[in-house]
Amino acid sequence: MTTTTNSPPSFEKVNYLFRPRKQIERKIIIEILQELKGQFNNFQDHEYIGMGSIYYYDFILFHKLLDFEKMTSIDDKVTTKRFLFNKPYEFISFKNQLSTDFLSSQKWTDNRIIWMDYDLKLNEVILDDFGILSKNCIDRDILIFTIDAQCDYDDDKKDEFINTFEDFIPSSFQKDEYFEPLYFPKLLETICLNIFKDQMLYDNYKFNKLFSFTYSDRAKMYTLGGIFSDPEKIPKLTNLFLRQNHEIIDIDIPLITYKEKYYLVQRS
Repeated sequence: MTTTTNSPPSFEKVNYLFRPRKQIERKIIIEILQELKGQFNNFQDHEYIGMGSIYYYDFILFHKLLDFEKMTSIDDKVTTKRFLFNKPYEFISFKNQLSTDFLSSQKWTDNRIIWMDYDLKLNEVILDDFGILSKNCIDRDILIFTIDAQCDYDDDKKDEFINTFEDFIPSSFQKDEYFEPLYFPKLLETICLNIFKDQMLYDNYKFNKLFSFTYSDRAKMYTLGGIFSDPEKIPKLTNLFLRQNHEIIDIDIPLITYKEKYYLVQRS
């Protein structure tokens, strides 16, 4: 995952083996993409771009279950050798770059499925990334992003947040209740969708939401996925976890044993 702070990378703070809700999220997303796969010529023209960290879980699953062989992982950590050593497949390209630098360098001629799996709160870095993506993603690109959704804003930080994103926050959302844990993901979703709506104002296709989730293995996280397309041409999907309205699904399970966790992973 990409960060611009001096804090330890997330893979040094939490063992990815013990993130059952993240595993469930991956499984749901893959099931949705499997349904899309048949309508997108088996994704033969799509590249997968993600933030595989040193574990590459998404890459392993996307290769095994969706047959991707054109894949790029990006991360700006200095531990480059570890990322290269842990690559599960030789065909994965690893780019040791800031996400904004990587996205700025792309030619945007071929279709992609992109998962920007940040370990950051919504900030100006992510805003810059969204600006690049909204202006350059092409018809039938799929974008997923995950951001830190912990709501720990005091009055000063709350004012700073609103000032940073005020162009994308309707007045009805500039209320204290949206800075409470229960409602904060709805504020994040509104801001993110409005960013893409604003940036793509003159295109003949839009960024259309397909699903959104919250979950918490260590920190509260929010994930949104959508497709760049003419709204009238979005494939008809039947997955139970699709939410094209403003509903957000919370992924929650009871505490589980290692054996139960292993079973869930094997079923993915």
